[in-house]
Amino acid sequence: MKLSEYIDKTNKAPMEGGLSFSSVPSKRQLITTKRGRESLPYWYGIKPIRFIWRGSWSDPEICYNRMVVNSHSVEDAMFERYHEYCKEEGLESTDDGFAEFMRNNKAEIVELIYLVHNAEKNN
Repeated sequence: MKLSEYIDKTNKAPMEGGLSFSSVPSKRQLITTKRGRESLPYWYGIKPIRFIWRGSWSDPEICYNRMVVNSHSVEDAMFERYHEYCKEEGLESTDDGFAEFMRNNKAEIVELIYLVHNAEKNN
């Protein structure tokens, strides 16, 4: 979804309001302001891709080039590619190895973000 659609969606969220008992800023504040976006952590340390944690009851999302997509869609596809890579190279798959694989394949991740974004937009 586009960033503007994401902002509209978070504005209409029932639990998102001006009063909050949490020290974490609201999703709306984090996305609508440049300072808020800059406060979001990088996803796997990949510089232009920001990670949006939506709480333990919702799927996390990632933001790249004003597009917001479900992080699991991209992460699952990359995890399958990582396992194929490990089989081909005869390596053992580990969490640290997967994180390094993610950082080394930024172009594939960006391509997947575009594909997921277009698939969500067409549905």
